[in-house]
Amino acid sequence: MKEILEVLNYPLIHTDHVSVSLYSLIFILIIFLAIHLFVRSVKFILNRLTSKNDDFDSAKIYTIVKLLRYMLFVIAAALILDNIGVNINALLIGSAAFLAAIGLGLQSIFQDMVSGLVIFFEGIIHKGDILEIDDMVVEVEEINLRTSKVKNRDGNYVLIPNSKLTTNNVVNWSHQNILSRFHIDIGVAYGSDTALVKSILIECAKSHKLTIKHKGYDVWFENFGDSALQFRLLFWARKSWTSEVIQSEIRFSIDKAFRENNIMIPFPQRVMHNAPIK
Repeated sequence: MKEILEVLNYPLIHTDHVSVSLYSLIFILIIFLAIHLFVRSVKFILNRLTSKNDDFDSAKIYTIVKLLRYMLFVIAAALILDNIGVNINALLIGSAAFLAAIGLGLQSIFQDMVSGLVIFFEGIIHKGDILEIDDMVVEVEEINLRTSKVKNRDGNYVLIPNSKLTTNNVVNWSHQNILSRFHIDIGVAYGSDTALVKSILIECAKSHKLTIKHKGYDVWFENFGDSALQFRLLFWARKSWTSEVIQSEIRFSIDKAFRENNIMIPFPQRVMHNAPIK
């Protein structure tokens, strides 16, 4: 037994402050193996809970596992350094300036990670939510510790730093169940029956199944333009992934109704005269 201990404690690397033995290497291996098994066990348990309870968010589980792994590795690093004889306090004091420089360089990354924690604990954004960010409408696919993956209406995936979700103006259509008023601008030719134009515009909006009937419809006669009488149709709809499709379909209905009622949509025309050369 004594011989075994001597072999285990035999220094493979030895300096004034650091001593690495076979025992140290075995200790390091056990630490990392224990962390790996523990994290996998926690992840397995949480995934089981998710499969049985819809209230559990898989994105939150992913974040919990990530945080747990980071914390355990920090603790493991401290234990390993202490085991091989490194004075952690002296190391931190001696590398304070270096750590400060690294902190400044990684400031944006830390900010994104803190924002990820805010999103996680406050539950302000979830997977599947529809967000409006900087005039861009996206669907949340994944929320990770530093970035979130979203999908835009073109089907492209975009990685957004979490700090952008907590510091910018973000409208969460899913959370607030938002009803918003939309508008469609259109011009008709001079001489058109304005009462008929108003009636057609309201009927086209009302006939669409996704507009909110009880909120009513409005048509504003906005101005006498250079080449058209300018109207604005206003209607209410639920902000959703298809809000722009609703406007497009109503425009198709308006165009068809105008053609059936001989209402012209004018366009600017330029007439050029060639002056005779004297």
